[in-house]
Amino acid sequence: MLGKASTDLVLPLHTFAEVFARISGRMATIALVDNDEDSREVLQVLLETEGHSVRHFSRENEFLEAFRPGLFKLILLDLAMPKMDGYEVLSRIREDENARRWVL
Repeated sequence: MLGKASTDLVLPLHTFAEVFARISGRMATIALVDNDEDSREVLQVLLETEGHSVRHFSRENEFLEAFRPGLFKLILLDLAMPKMDGYEVLSRIREDENARRWVL
């Protein structure tokens, strides 16, 4: 999920390749928030193969507890998690004044 301070933009998976290409060549710390273990494993291997550091979270609340503005260069959020969808997670992030300056 990417966007600007006031507008959220959800990218389909094929567009992920474009985002990935922009950060390729530079090591980035990436948050991967998905309750599906297979999806997490595939994306984590892909990203780590390219030299990125990946912190994965299987639950929304785990991620929200770890989140600090600027900690992650890219945050990949599952939109269909059981307790809180990706939109709600994004909304919670935006409650932090310091997080509003970051592109999400």
